[in-house]
Amino acid sequence: RAVCWRMAIYSPEEWNPLLIITQILTNQCWFYAIWMNLHLIACFLLGMSPSFSVSFFFSDYEFSLVDFHFYLIVVELALTCGIMVPIVVYIAERAKKCLDYCSTLFINHLVICFFVNGFPVHLFWWITMVGCMIAMTLLTERISVKRELEDILVSDILANV
Repeated sequence: RAVCWRMAIYSPEEWNPLLIITQILTNQCWFYAIWMNLHLIACFLLGMSPSFSVSFFFSDYEFSLVDFHFYLIVVELALTCGIMVPIVVYIAERAKKCLDYCSTLFINHLVICFFVNGFPVHLFWWITMVGCMIAMTLLTERISVKRELEDILVSDILANV
């Protein structure tokens, strides 16, 4: 039977703004790269011509229930958030940081949307973004907490010494 050794999982963190900015930019780049690749795959599978215009990704004009693009965007965003979960868990490193990184991702997206096409006013845009942010935050926190609560085995520690 393995013995669990009680010790701090993480060393004390230093304030490193460059690291934080790099992590936020990495998170944002992964988000858009995954979303654009999923959009390309969806357009290929549906026989549509891919539209990689700035207004497609950064506007709320497509968020109309009668428009097919609305449903395509919602599915793409849901899949993007699902794929982003392990990336955010890896980047955030701690469960208490998951909310920060997930909310920063969507707040940055809101700011970019504001500068590209003005403030988003469509209700379904807000429902989609807030829903994706909540789902991604809950999933990343759950996985991070599960990972943090794993036993640290003495045999594993001694093997690394």
